[in-house]
Parts: sequence; C-alpha cells; structure tokens
Amino acid sequence: MVFGCGHTNYKAKGIIDTPPGVMGFNRGPLSFVSQLGMEEFSYCFLPESSHWWQKSETKMHFGLSALIVGGKTPLLNETRAHDVDNYYLNLEGISVGGERLPIPAGTFNVTQWGYGGFIIDSGTTFTQLVAKAFDMLVDAIVKKTSSSVKRKKYPGETELLELCYEGNDMSATPNLTLHFTGVDLELSKLSTWIAVDHRLWCLAMMGTYDQSILGNYQQQNINVGYDMRNNVISFKPMDCTKS
Repeated sequence: MVFGCGHTNYKAKGIIDTPPGVMGFNRGPLSFVSQLGMEEFSYCFLPESSHWWQKSETKMHFGLSALIVGGKTPLLNETRAHDVDNYYLNLEGISVGGERLPIPAGTFNVTQWGYGGFIIDSGTTFTQLVAKAFDMLVDAIVKKTSSSVKRKKYPGETELLELCYEGNDMSATPNLTLHFTGVDLELSKLSTWIAVDHRLWCLAMMGTYDQSILGNYQQQNINVGYDMRNNVISFKPMDCTKS
C-alpha cells in the first residue's frame, strides 16, 4: 500500500479540529480502494444528531461485504472532465414540495471544456449546486415554506449558508427530492437543514459556479453503495445507527 504524507493539512471554515489526514476513495490508481483492488464498497453515515452514548459509529463495508442495495443510478464515464477520478452522476432534476424546478437541461453536465458536472463526494460536507439551480431551489423553498417559521439572516460562521429560518423545527418546510437517472432520492429534513443556533436552522446547501456536489450531510441515514464492477451507485434510506 502507498500512503502519501500530508504536510499542510488545513481545516475548513467552521471545523474545529484540523484533520490528521485524508483517506481517498475515488477512482484514481492511488486511492485506498483501488490499491486494494476492491470493486465494491459501501457506507452509512450516522445522523449528526446521534450521540456518543448510543455507541454507534459509521461503518464501511468492502468487497463481498459491501451493501449494494436500494435504487441504483449509473456512474458516468466523464472522459472530458478535468478530474476523471470523481464519481459522476446524472442529476436530471430537483423537486421542491413535489413540484419539479424548471432547471434547463444540461445544467449539471460536464462542459466541453471539462468543467461542471455533478459528483457524489463523501469528503464534501454540504451539497453544492451550480448557481442558477441553487437560486431556483432557494426561491421555491421560500415560496413553499409556511409562515409559522420566520426567515432570518445569521452572520458569522454561517455566512455561506444563504437561507435560514427561526423556529422549533423545520416541519413547515417542503420536502426536497433529487432526481437521478433510475432513482429519486428524497432528502429528510434532518439532512436538509442544520441547526446553527437555538431555534435557528439553515439550509445545508450552497451555490457554486463550477462543479455540483452531493455532500456527506445529505447522505446521512442513507446506505450508499459503490459498484464499479457494474458502474452503478445505490441509495437506500435506513437508520444508520442500527446498520
């Protein structure tokens, strides 16, 4: 096994502890799974609300132990992309409260110059959507959110989290669904909103001008399976504290 040495590990904004290193799971030749020759692996991220006394931990399974279950969507072979080792998916659209957003076709495609596209990345915290799609998403959420919660700006560490509400919970907000080829992934309120202060919740997504990413916060309580043999990724919602 070949392991690199991190000389300049840094922390992302809002993260307290500096990471001692990174274990890579992409499709490149030096990633952990590639060096092991594993064509399947899966994980089930614990919800942020889980507590240490529950004695639960996120589990990963490799090879024959990998859980490739639930709805499946094809992995794209994006040879035009600048980073071909990422896991590219075809995001066909997004629904808010059961209504499909009028996002133009091709919004999440890799461009002829190799930019853009939509990837799934366990190392990115919050989902990032290309700006025009993110703006549509925010507008739709605002229109469909009950007046029982009040929109509020929260400065400081959450300045990148654009949409925030004050309330006891986020039950007054609409459900969000990501439509991938072959599978619809409905996001729970748990994986859509993050509590940043007492009774203050922010949409755990951000806009971007380049690549769109399904982050790990939106993967909470979902078994995600990577099957490189059949070139698919599977999603199955479940209680990850019991998996």
